[in-house]
Amino acid sequence: MKTCEYWLDCPCECHGLVTRLFEMAGRERIPVPNPEYHTPVSEFWMPTAENMAAIRDSNGVTPPGDMVTPGGSERAATGNLAPATGGLSGATIPPEPNRRHRGELEAEVKRICDQWSSCVPSFIAESVDPDVQPSTGAVTAVLLRWERLGFAIIGRSPLRFAGYTETGKTRGLDVMKYEAKQAVRRRKNLENRGYRNGDDST
Repeated sequence: MKTCEYWLDCPCECHGLVTRLFEMAGRERIPVPNPEYHTPVSEFWMPTAENMAAIRDSNGVTPPGDMVTPGGSERAATGNLAPATGGLSGATIPPEPNRRHRGELEAEVKRICDQWSSCVPSFIAESVDPDVQPSTGAVTAVLLRWERLGFAIIGRSPLRFAGYTETGKTRGLDVMKYEAKQAVRRRKNLENRGYRNGDDST
């Protein structure tokens, strides 16, 4: 077993006995390790935000814009996305008409924004799908979420996508979304434990 190294604070009587032995020997008190103890090598590792984003991307759902379809790697038609793994074996659940899967619109908006240094929501909506356009309000909501996240620069008068932030370029959308969710989760945990702004209010 590993010996306790907190002899200055630990109330166990054994520490006092060892301290007296050091005093009798006229030696400076130091921690006394167990020579037969070997630190175990953990098989686990703490994933980074980049690792978690990559794990989310590889969970069986192919992001829109990157689907490989028979005869080429062109963008799959809206409404044909389904998890490749999980759920019922080989089963696909078609979405409701004119409705997109969760996160699909954001991926489509990013695909358009990747091609332009500046564009307004109405242009983005038309470019996503000329036949079944998303609402301009839905596209605007995506852009404003990116702004709050610090991922994109959103201009005003008129409201428009005006490029990605430097952090957005280096970290990427998935990583920044993951980090933001973790920050919210940590803050809620602190609040549940009675902390406010880092201070103990209990």
